[in-house]
Amino acid sequence: MYWFWYIRELMVVPISILSLSSVVCIVKLYLYIAKHIKSVSGYIEQSRLKDERSLLRAITMQGLLPLLSSTPALWMIYIGSLGKDADNWKVMLQSFSIGPFEIIAPFVNMSITLMSWNPVIDPLLTLFCVRQYRQVFVGWLRKFYYKTNIGQWLKMEAVSSTVYPL
Repeated sequence: MYWFWYIRELMVVPISILSLSSVVCIVKLYLYIAKHIKSVSGYIEQSRLKDERSLLRAITMQGLLPLLSSTPALWMIYIGSLGKDADNWKVMLQSFSIGPFEIIAPFVNMSITLMSWNPVIDPLLTLFCVRQYRQVFVGWLRKFYYKTNIGQWLKMEAVSSTVYPL
């Protein structure tokens, strides 16, 4: 038996510790900011309070997204590397598609896909959660819509594609 066999087995421990520590940090950050918002809620106006709450939602979602998207994929990679032979990765993938693990396989595939789309999803979360960014983006879309005459083209398409009853 090789000495590095035990090192590869112990690689699962840092993954679980990092996962738990990141969850604890995200929860602590959320509670700290929520406590701050609650303490200053009597001193600031309601629009500012809504902005801070939307910022809190965006920060929390951005913190949870890498955790939710990368942890299952990392678990799969490290569990697959626990075997003594090089074919253990293939055996593990086959075991995900057979028997009781058949339910887990789509989730693992989805997490790998999410991990690759993380740089795209992160700014979209910010755009849709933070109200100021959302208002600027919608204003920009409206300006683009009216300046490029796409609105008139869409209205003509809608009128010309109507079907009248016989």
